[in-house]
Amino acid sequence: MKKIAALCAGLLLLTGCGPSYDEAGYDLVIEWADEVVPVTEMAALTAPDGVHEEDADQIEATNSEYWDRDDWPDRSEIETWMFTITQAGQTLTVDGEEFARAVHQLEDASSWLAIDIRDGDEQEIQWSAEDAYDAVQDFRELITP
Repeated sequence: MKKIAALCAGLLLLTGCGPSYDEAGYDLVIEWADEVVPVTEMAALTAPDGVHEEDADQIEATNSEYWDRDDWPDRSEIETWMFTITQAGQTLTVDGEEFARAVHQLEDASSWLAIDIRDGDEQEIQWSAEDAYDAVQDFRELITP
């Protein structure tokens, strides 16, 4: 599975376009996504029968590790960003409001999936898994030209 960071950092050329673009903040968000996307996606794809407490532990630990940091960019800051991603000759300009929505949707959906895994209700896990999978796909689509 390709990692989000490899996709964004290794394969893409990232250029800040706005005066309030925060490259360090962006890198932090992508670092978080690189960690939370694989476990969230795997849990979503194997739900409800293939999920384990360890999946919930890893999702919660990753979200807390990043979102509780003092240097984590808040939504209003992310909404001001505008950046361009270029891959294989294709260029995509990403609006900060769309990026902030996708980042927060991914955090929210992954957190709910972790909560529902702990609660153990198979129907709730299935619904959360569908939302989490959609959030992962929306995030990927937004940052892929």
